[in-house]
Amino acid sequence: MIANRKEVFVRDKLRESFLNVINNRIERGKSSLIIGQYGSGKTGLPGQVKPKKRVAWVNTVQPVHIIFADILEQLGRKVNPRNLQNKGLYLNMILEQQFVMLIDEANDIRPAFYPYLKRIIDSGSPAVMAGLDDDRRSIEAYLSENCPDILSRFRVLRLKPVDSEDLKKAMPGFETDTIDVLYGAAGGNLRIFSDLCDDAADKAVEMKSEKVTVAIAVLFV
Repeated sequence: MIANRKEVFVRDKLRESFLNVINNRIERGKSSLIIGQYGSGKTGLPGQVKPKKRVAWVNTVQPVHIIFADILEQLGRKVNPRNLQNKGLYLNMILEQQFVMLIDEANDIRPAFYPYLKRIIDSGSPAVMAGLDDDRRSIEAYLSENCPDILSRFRVLRLKPVDSEDLKKAMPGFETDTIDVLYGAAGGNLRIFSDLCDDAADKAVEMKSEKVTVAIAVLFV
């Protein structure tokens, strides 16, 4: 039986440690910023957080009033997302809530949202943010230069690329040599690696193979 690739989350010591840090900080009402290079697995980490409080995902490409309306809807409050003049009202409604913001693609946050993000965090609703740490697009560098007061509210957790040995433990539906082949072809980028695994696993199902073999993997690299 092929393992469900989309549910794979590598639980190496570093990521387990980060999850413990994030969850402990959430309990204390404090925020965390997960940073890493392309394909380091930073997107998957916020989804593994299991807070006792309610959760609201933030769509970073939306304007502020749409973000507010979306957060409130996730918290069970119906509002009109098209009413631009209700931004202040929406913020007050959000500040009355106790929840955890999960924010992926933090590099795409519009500058106008940051003052509101600070208000929400300071009201006792922490954030778990994931963003890119790259020479050209570093969310940590951006915040340090433009919003140091925001950065000071976050514990920065820097992810390293996932090791192929960790992937072998997390993916029993793949032969160990197959993981090496796919990981090498992806250059360590988990996003590319995941796509290759999906293609190879689909082929294995088509061929009625119990595991994804090297012979199957090389068809896609």
